[in-house]
Parts: sequence; C-alpha cells; structure tokens
Amino acid sequence: TAASPAAPSSAIASGSGNCDSRCTQGVPSTIAAAMPIGPHPMPPVRSMQIQRSGGIGCGPIGIAAAIVLGTLCVHRLSQLPDPLAIALLGAAGLAAVGFAARMRSFVATALALTGVAAIAFASGSGRAHVAMSQRLAPALEGVDLRVTGVVDELPALVERGARLRLRIESCETVAPAQARCALPPRIEVFWFALHRRVAAQPAQRWQLVVRLRRPHASSNPHGFDRELRWLEEGIGAVGAVRGTPRLLDERVLQVGPLIERLRGRIRDAVVAASPPQRGRETGVLVALAVGDQASIEASLWEVFNRTGVSHLMSISGLHITMLCGLAAWLSDRAWRSRPIGRLGWALWLPAAKLRLAVAVTVAFGYSLLAGWGIPAQRTCWMVSVAAALLWSGRALSLPRSVAIAAAVITLLDPWAPLAAGFWLSFMSVVAIVWVATGVRTGRNDWRAVLRSAVQTQWAATVALLPLGALFFGAVSLVGPLANAVAIPLVSAIVTPGALAAAALALLSPALAAWLLWPLAEVMRWLLWSLQALSGLELSVWTVARPAPVLLALAGAGAVLLLAPSGYPRRWLSVLALLPLLALPEPRPPVGEIRLFAFDVGQGMAVLIETPQGRLLYDTGPGWGDSDAGRRVILPYLRARGIRRLDALVVSHLDLDHSGGARSLIELARPERVWSSLPPQHPIVRNARRHDVCRDGERFEWGEIRFAWLHPPEQPDTAERSPTNAASCVLSIRAPGGSVLLPGDIEAAQERRLLARHGAQALRSDVLIAPHHGSATSSSADFLDAVAPQWAIFQVGYRNRFRHPHPKVVARYEQRGIGVLRSDRDGAIELRLRSGEPIAVVRHRFDAPPYWRVQVDP
Repeated sequence: TAASPAAPSSAIASGSGNCDSRCTQGVPSTIAAAMPIGPHPMPPVRSMQIQRSGGIGCGPIGIAAAIVLGTLCVHRLSQLPDPLAIALLGAAGLAAVGFAARMRSFVATALALTGVAAIAFASGSGRAHVAMSQRLAPALEGVDLRVTGVVDELPALVERGARLRLRIESCETVAPAQARCALPPRIEVFWFALHRRVAAQPAQRWQLVVRLRRPHASSNPHGFDRELRWLEEGIGAVGAVRGTPRLLDERVLQVGPLIERLRGRIRDAVVAASPPQRGRETGVLVALAVGDQASIEASLWEVFNRTGVSHLMSISGLHITMLCGLAAWLSDRAWRSRPIGRLGWALWLPAAKLRLAVAVTVAFGYSLLAGWGIPAQRTCWMVSVAAALLWSGRALSLPRSVAIAAAVITLLDPWAPLAAGFWLSFMSVVAIVWVATGVRTGRNDWRAVLRSAVQTQWAATVALLPLGALFFGAVSLVGPLANAVAIPLVSAIVTPGALAAAALALLSPALAAWLLWPLAEVMRWLLWSLQALSGLELSVWTVARPAPVLLALAGAGAVLLLAPSGYPRRWLSVLALLPLLALPEPRPPVGEIRLFAFDVGQGMAVLIETPQGRLLYDTGPGWGDSDAGRRVILPYLRARGIRRLDALVVSHLDLDHSGGARSLIELARPERVWSSLPPQHPIVRNARRHDVCRDGERFEWGEIRFAWLHPPEQPDTAERSPTNAASCVLSIRAPGGSVLLPGDIEAAQERRLLARHGAQALRSDVLIAPHHGSATSSSADFLDAVAPQWAIFQVGYRNRFRHPHPKVVARYEQRGIGVLRSDRDGAIELRLRSGEPIAVVRHRFDAPPYWRVQVDP
C-alpha cells in the first residue's frame, strides 16, 4: 500500500530489503506515521501471493460485501424472524460455505458468498432479538419502581438536571405492594436538579424511585433515529427520577464505571482550571479531551455542520490516528535510543512491531477515556486490523484492508452500517490513498507538505460529496476552506494541548490554567472564523436526497474526478456530479396540497406545500439549548432539497409552538412571518418581514386561498393560558381539498368562530385538533361545523397533560372522523388531490423498521 513509484519494486515484491522515507512519499502523515520506516528489516511480505489468489468475489472484498449486505438486510425488516428460522438460516449458510470450499468454479464463489451473507443475516438477527428482548414491558410503563443500580457512564449535563445511565441490579414496585420486577439491564433516567448540579458520579451505587417508559422517541423521516441509537447502546427503558435518591456505595470496583469516573474528574478539573469567560471554548476543549459532546453548545453544532468541521469537534478517527502516529513515533525514537539499545530488547521485539503495539494500545486507551463512542470503536477496530496484518507480515492492498475492517466492525456491531459515520470513515480513507497513489514524489520540503495537505483535503471533499447529499441533504461549500484551517489547528495544536491540559489539571490546576488560556484563545479565534464562514449566504448548498441511480452515478463521478492525472476521460466526472447538485426543488402538482405534521412530541409543527410555495405553521417546542427547528424540521427540509421557506406562522407565544422559530428564521430564512406575538418579541425583531395575523385578512398562492379567521382585534382570555386565545387560525382551500389550522384555541374561541364565520366557512377536509385534544377544546358544535374527514392530534408519548383527553377522542370517533396521533403514528403526511381520496402516510405505523416502538391503538 505504501509503495510509491520511486520505491524499489524488487524489494517490495520479494519481501526483503529496507523501507526508507521514499516508501511513504505521497501517503498522508496519519497513515505513514504507523509504517515501519528505518534501517531495520521489514517482515516478509506476502502481498503478491494474496493478490493472485482470486478475484474480488472470493477475496476479502467479496466476503466483506456479503457480510455488510447480509447485515443490512436485517435492518430492512419490519419484523424479525423467529429464532428457529434464524438458526436454520445460519446452519444453511455454514453448509453452503463448507460445500463451496470443495469446489473451484464461479458457482462455488457465488454459493460461498451467499452462505456468508446468510450467516451474517442470522448473526445480525440474533443480536437484534437479544436487544429487543431487553426492552421494558408495557405493563411497567408509568409505574413507580424502586431500583438499585450502578452509574456506568458519565452523566450528561442538560438544562435543569442530568441524564444518568444505570446498570440495574434490582427492582421492586413501590405501590400498592412491594414486588420484584424485571427491568432491562440498562436504563436512562433524567434527574431534575436546578443549575444542573447532581450528586451522582460514575461507579456509584444508588437506590432511586423512577417512573419509566419504553424507549419511545419522535419518529420523523430523514431525522436522527433516537430509538435505533438506544437499541444499539443497550438502553431498554427511559424515564425520570422521583423523590430523593439514596447513595448506597461511594465506589464500586467495576472497570467500565471507574474509567467513566476518571473522565468525570478530568472534565470537572478542566472546567475549573479554564478561564471563566471562555465557557463556549472550554466546552469544545472538554469534548476533545474526554469526548463529552454534551459540553458543546447546541448552537455551535449548526456552525460546525455548515462549515463541514463536525468531525473535528469530537473524538473522531482523525484524532485517534493522529495520536496513534505520534505515540508510534515517540516509541520508535525511544526504542532506538542508545540506553535501550544497550539492553538488547530490540533483538526480541523489533521497532516495527513495537510501533504497532503502541499504536493499538493508544487507540484503545484514548477511546476508553473518550467514552468508547461508536466512531471511536470503528477507528479502534480499523487500527487493530491494520496492525494485525502488518504484524503477521501481510501487506494487503488498501481496499482489502478496509474491507476486512468493515467486516469485523459489522460483525461486532450489526447496527454500524446504518450510521453515516461508518461510510464516511471508510470512503474518506480510500479516497485519500487513491489520490496519494498519483502524487509525484520529490523533496520533502514545505511545498510538498502543502501540496499533500491540499490534495488530501480535496480528496476528502469530493469523496464525501455524494454521501453528504445522501445522509445530510446538504453540501458545505466553505468546507474545504474551513477544514484547511481547522484540521491542522485542531489536530496538531488544540487536541494535543487539551489532552496535556487534562493531565495537568489532575496534578496541578495552576499549570493547567496557564496552558488552557492560550488554547481557549486559539479556539475563540477559530470559532469566530467558523461562525463568519457559516453566516455566508452560500455557505451550504441544499440538495434533495438522491435516488439510488443518481447516487451511483455521482459516486462513479467522484472516483473518476480523483483519479491520477492522465487518466482518460476525467472530464466526464463533472457531468456525473452535476445532476446531484442541480436537482430542482420538489413541488406538488397544480391544485394539490401536501400536509406534513411533524412528530415533535408535545408541540405543533405542520408544513403545507403547494405548487407556488411552502408554509410552516408553528415550529415545535424548545428544549433548553436546542429546539425542534434544528433537530427535527431542518433535517427534513434539507433531505427534501427545500432551501428556504416562503412563509412561517407562529400561532401564539407558548413554547411548544414557538420554540423552534428563531432557529428556523436564522437557517431556513422565511420570506414572511405571521404571528400574534408582541412587537418587542425576538421572533418579531429577527424576521425579515413580519405581519400580524388578523381575522378577515386573506392572500393567495395561485389556486390556493389562505384566510385568517382568528384572532380579532381584542382576543379573549383563555381559561388556563393567557396566550391560547390569541392563536392564529388559518383556513386553506384548494381544488384538492381544505385544511383548518386552529392552534390552541379553546371552546370559547370555537363558539366565536361559529358565530362570526358560520359553519360553511369552517368546513374542512382536514383538521389539526385544537389545543392537542385537551378537554377544554373540540366542542361538539365545532366538530359538527368543521366535519373533517381526518383529524390530527400532535401530542407527546405519555405526556404529562394526558392529551388527548379520552372524551375528546370519543367525540371525534362518534362522528366518523379518522383520528391520527403523532404519539402512535409518528410524522403524518396527507396528500389532497382533486377527485381522489386523501392519501395518508404514517411514518411510525406504515412499514416501520423492527426496532420502532409500537403504541397500542
């Protein structure tokens, strides 16, 4: 892999001779750092024999592809096969592989790969069965339970408390009688505490009273799948702590929790030693030192995403390989030093193998200290596979080495191929080395280093362009520039400095403070630069999620564009990439209305799409330093290729309706904002153009007519909320159908609407249930006047308000109105077309993946 055109080909082929600096010219430094360079003899290389042993079908690449594809087939199922079928399939796969081993033909190769895929499918299905069986039983939802458990992870500090993960040791019910109960091995609970101060630390045993629910989360297309992540991490229940917990043991002697406790001590020491006025910068330094991503402000993640540097601001493969290379180089220098050389230790352990052992040890040690996150696990296994191959004297080609690492990671973590980082990690490595093979060798001066850095960044940018469109729906146009500055700064200065400061903070806080001050200043300058780049109008190009054909075409174009100079017909790569970047924004047909009700928990957010424009009615809730606008709505808009909103409506002031407005105004840049908010409110001040929604005003988009039916000049005062009565009520009418969006109005406002506009003006095909189906709304006369075919309740799962009220739901069902609920159905999409019945799609209910929590109707 490392051989450049200038390296002696005879020495590489024969497995003898020395490897000098010429072997690593044109290879990225993070890869070259772990390679055996120097006058010591290299172990015998058997790469030529391996490469001649067969084609792609019977080699590591074919086997790895079969393992990954077989595992991915498991995750396409809505229901897992029963254990007997899994066992039979695994046995059939083993028999097929054994039978094919005795044959030598194309049929044998196909049979062997099919058998490998069957074994991978059976293995993944079995692991999924085990994980699904460890979820909370529905009968224990909402029941007060007294549990004893060990805190096995660093608590994640959030607004007004912390999230704890416990390894459960015992459980019993609190009332009506104490009885033993079976809980999942691991649970996640929220401990409410003002100012985020909680006494729990890792490796402590606590007794708590908790109220749990199944790991149910919002279900939206193109968004982060929290239920899948909980399943992968072994979390079988989530809930909240009730009452005052009791500490049983201060220190539990378990390796994992003790490592987490050390992480907590380092985090607290770094925060205490950091400059108090540099809170944002300190959060990034803590994340780089111990992997605590919750320390980074939520608003900064949007800056990192828009500038394409998110991979640098957490424990990533780049940081781990950088530290591995640094540790390998230091160990090599020490091993070759004169004092150690006199001892003769190099005779039984060559420096090349020592570097590999040190690199693997540092990778696992740093990953454990950083929380053993999934990206860190992938990097550790990749480093381990590469080290094992080099230790054994095998020098496989890079694609085959990457294939073996991908197979190992998939077998250890069957959910890894579903993560974007899985594909981004492997594709970036392959692209960098693919470009490096065509780099001309020469003097190792600053120009060569600069040229190598530019080519490396160019390779990563082009290779990740199709994957960025697939996973994120956006391409950072300022990413190459931002990474060119941030990669050397963060990797070579900030991350090593943060690790050194973390070590000093435990020994001497005063010395750590002297080191943290310049690091915080460097990070402050970097954050300022990234924010300036992310604020540019064209910092990000939003693209629709590509179809498989376009994705394959763009991938082929990226490979051709990165080919070595002189490769024929490289200009065709531009034609292959253009369709990906120039896809038009999707629009409904003329006369059609598409309604998309987001699953934002206990809140409201409805997207209305017409041929002429898009209107978002309400923006979902806010959650401390984050909100539904950033976490739910924006990912959906980007995946659809929607670059901006034409109109935004904030019906009233309540946080479950206005929480995401400021994020959407900043990032989706709506042309016009309607609301009933006071003039001094930040949403009103930040809007490009703001109008007050008033009864009687109208506007049109082509054939689509919009009319405000509420509030009047002097709105009423609602029974429980002073702002509900001011909700903006919007009526939408088109040839395909009609929609009524009433916000949080209650019975008094419903009567006023009937008295002022009459039943004919209110009649609609689709109704968003007023006030989430509360007992104070959806009066009988109002429902008779609207007479919808479908009603949508946007409510949170097991919400504390108990919305929707059972009597209100019965009122809808008695009138034959179809009831859709976001807690049961997830995100809901309706298509209203002229002369056709309303088409309904329920994201949680219609063909869900097997891990989706199903709610009993």
